[in-house]
Amino acid sequence: MTHNYSECKNHHKSAPFHLPIIYQDDHVAIVNKPEGFVVFSHKHGGFGRENVYSCLPWVLEPPKAGVVSVLRRPSPVHRIDRGTSGLLVVAKTKPAMVELGLAFKERRVKKTCELFLCLCV
Repeated sequence: MTHNYSECKNHHKSAPFHLPIIYQDDHVAIVNKPEGFVVFSHKHGGFGRENVYSCLPWVLEPPKAGVVSVLRRPSPVHRIDRGTSGLLVVAKTKPAMVELGLAFKERRVKKTCELFLCLCV
């Protein structure tokens, strides 16, 4: 079965914002979440399509034909705060979602943060 994520795009013609792809294969992707966007938008959160979850079907390639247990739409495995930019891991298949979710839960994934401060005089 081939997957194209078209059912996730609804009637919109383009992605809600630019979301750079750092890496992707048939099972996972890594995107660079810009500052100012939420990863998931709650039903009444007021962010509409302006969230990473809504943007993913537009920017990621679907898995190739023959890949099993493909998610209906790609899904982030963790979150990053709205005011923070950084790399976000995304699952495209159920096994990737389970294994990566477990790795984050068991803290086998090491997350680091860097702060850049610019003092303008």
